Amino acid sequence: MSEQQPQLDLSEKGRKNGQAISLDRRLFMQFLAFGDCSDTGPLMTALTQAGIEGALFVDINDAQGIGLLVLAEDAELFVGPLRTLLNGGAFGALTPKPEYTMFGRTYTIGYESDLEETLFTRPRTKVANPDLQWAVWYPLRRVKSFETLPEEEQRKVLGEHGGIGMAFGRAG
Repeated sequence: MSEQQPQLDLSEKGRKNGQAISLDRRLFMQFLAFGDCSDTGPLMTALTQAGIEGALFVDINDAQGIGLLVLAEDAELFVGPLRTLLNGGAFGALTPKPEYTMFGRTYTIGYESDLEETLFTRPRTKVANPDLQWAVWYPLRRVKSFETLPEEEQRKVLGEHGGIGMAFGRAG
């Protein structure tokens, strides 16, 4: 007899009208920083031609620095088309700043009533909003013991993290 393994559920959870809802999709994001950029025009052209969704930022601390935020539902983009773009043309001439690289994804805390809005629409709207002229990037690193905390404690930690994000969001 073979023992059947339990199926792993990685879907994002929420609640709508008192009912549990879930969605097994998420938006992946990668932030990359570069130096030695004297003209962002060719970079914008390359991104547009490649059909890569994201935003290009200038670096307040480096007059020739830029930041690139790329969004994709399919994580394969980051090891395929994006990698190809970064290794050639306008991006290939830049100096990477790997110490600033971050990779993450959208997620739910469990109370959201509209998972599409939370996981896809809202992040894309924020990134594409030309009125938001600045962004603050900070890594969220949890200790491994986070996953062993009771669910209520995890929600408290995530709520605190969300509060920080909301404070920055209200500022623009």
